[in-house]
Amino acid sequence: MPYIVFNNVTREYRAGKEKIKALANANFSVEKDSFTIILGPSGSGKSTTLNLLGGMDRATSGQIFVGDKEITALSDKQLTDYRRTDVGFVFQFYNLIPNLNAYENVDVSARLGKNPLDPKKMLSAVGLEKRMKNFPSEMSGGEMQRTSIARALCKNPDLILCDEPTGALDSATGRTILQLLQNIAHNEGKTVVVVTHNSAIAPAADRVIRLKDGHVVQVTDNKNPVSMEEVTW
Repeated sequence: MPYIVFNNVTREYRAGKEKIKALANANFSVEKDSFTIILGPSGSGKSTTLNLLGGMDRATSGQIFVGDKEITALSDKQLTDYRRTDVGFVFQFYNLIPNLNAYENVDVSARLGKNPLDPKKMLSAVGLEKRMKNFPSEMSGGEMQRTSIARALCKNPDLILCDEPTGALDSATGRTILQLLQNIAHNEGKTVVVVTHNSAIAPAADRVIRLKDGHVVQVTDNKNPVSMEEVTW
């Protein structure tokens, strides 16, 4: 069985008297321990999909399943618990706490999980064993993004959601970050979903879900995903 299932999911917003469908009857699935990319231009429904999957928004209609949970049927309290324990978030602009060092930023996340991992081990895993005492202002963009990945992993969630994680990085650093996320999916038993407008990285994904104007227009599987070292943009 797939790990994630969207079953006829629609999200509507009101703009005055008009209804706008940010996502319309979306159907797709994601396999467990895979590296999946949700691809599309601005306004295609990518962020809406990520917010629904992360439990930060609710669908107007349809069903969303993650593992053994139908998250569209969860109460507000259950949805809070789902966000706290089941999902790790990696954002485009890192969202680190500026007056905490790298270790402290990751440790905050560890305190939220039911079965957290060691913050020092997570920072070492992303190559920051020598930067644990550095504050965000003392780190490069790539180091801040790796800190945010360590923070997401430290809760020990099954699902990692990434919102344009390389959007603020140069291409070389971006490839390093994406390679790290690809390795996490394939080697660490995590399901990683990356939302991006960058079609160049599609060949590195196990599955590519393309959105346009709120509709899922194509789902493609790569039998032999390429390494990020082979991706250029």
